[in-house]
Amino acid sequence: MKTTTIKRRLLSLLFCLPIFFLVVSVTPALAKAGKVTEFGIPTNNSQPSGITLGPDGNLWFTEINANQIGKVTPRGVFTEYPIPTANSRPQWITAGPDGNLWFTESNTNQIGKITLQGSVTEYPLPGGYGTPNGIAPGSDGNLWFTNSCNIGRITPGGNVTEFAIPSGCINAQGITEGPGNTLWFAEPNVSKIGKITTQGSITEHPLPNGGNPTDVTQGKNGLMWFTEPGNNKIGTITQSGKITEYSVTGDYDENRIATGPNNTFWFVEYNANKIGQINATGKVTEYTLPNSYSKPADITPGPNKHMWFTENNRNTIGEITTK
Repeated sequence: MKTTTIKRRLLSLLFCLPIFFLVVSVTPALAKAGKVTEFGIPTNNSQPSGITLGPDGNLWFTEINANQIGKVTPRGVFTEYPIPTANSRPQWITAGPDGNLWFTESNTNQIGKITLQGSVTEYPLPGGYGTPNGIAPGSDGNLWFTNSCNIGRITPGGNVTEFAIPSGCINAQGITEGPGNTLWFAEPNVSKIGKITTQGSITEHPLPNGGNPTDVTQGKNGLMWFTEPGNNKIGTITQSGKITEYSVTGDYDENRIATGPNNTFWFVEYNANKIGQINATGKVTEYTLPNSYSKPADITPGPNKHMWFTENNRNTIGEITTK
C-alpha cells in the first residue's frame, strides 16, 4: 500500500511539471526602458525641431528647412502641412487650450496656429522684429511665448501683449506653465531662470555657476526642472528660488526637457546623440541612439507612456520606451 501511494504521488508531480513550465514559457517579458523606434519623415532634409502631443493623440512637430508642420500617428503614418509664409523657420510647438496647435516662427516674427485639419493662421508680432522661440499654454487660457527681449501672451483670437524682460534682450528660450498662475522660462544668455505671472510680473533667479539654461518643465510639488548645457547639468528650482543641480555625463548639450511618467524627466543630448532621463532623486540614466549623428532636438510625452523626440540631423521622429 505504501509503495502504491508513493508511485501515485510521483506520477501526480510528473503530470504537474509540464503544466508549470508551460505557464512560465508563455509569460511575456516585461518591457525595458530605452527601446528606440524611428520613423522617417517623408520630406527629405526637413530638419525637425519642436514636438508635442496633440489633442487628437498624434504627435505634431515643426520642420525648419521644409517650412512645414508635420503630424505622425503612433503607428508612424505622416501628414505634412505647408506654412503660408516662406522661410518662416518654425521652432517650438505646443497644444493650445482651444484644441489647436500653436508654434513659433523664428525667422518671420510670427506666431502660427494650425487646426487638426491642417488649416494654418499666422499672427504677426508687434515691433516688426523679434525671434519667438518657446511657446506654452498658461492657466489663463492664453498662449505664452518667449521672444528676443520680451515674454509674450497671445489669446486664442490672436491678440498679443508683450512684457519686457528686466535683463533685456537675452534671447529667452523654453517656457512652461508652473503652479499658481505662473509660467517659467529659461534665459541662456544671462544664466537665469525667469518666472512671469499671468498678470505680467517678472522675477528672475540667477544660477549659482552660470550654465546657460535652455528649457524648463514642471515636476511635482511645484518643483521646476531645467537644462544647463553650459555646465553639463540638470537643475531644479523651488517656487522660492532655491536651486539644486545634478551632473550629466553628456557633451555640454542638454537642450530641451519634458516631464515623463512616474515623476521622471527626459531630456535630449544634441551632440552626444543620447536621450537622458533623470528621476526625482537626481539619478541620471542615458540611452545612446541607434544611429550616430542623429542630433535629437526636442522631446515630449506621448501615447502609452512613451517619450517621442525629433532627430534633427537624421530626419526622423523617434519613440523611446520609459519602462
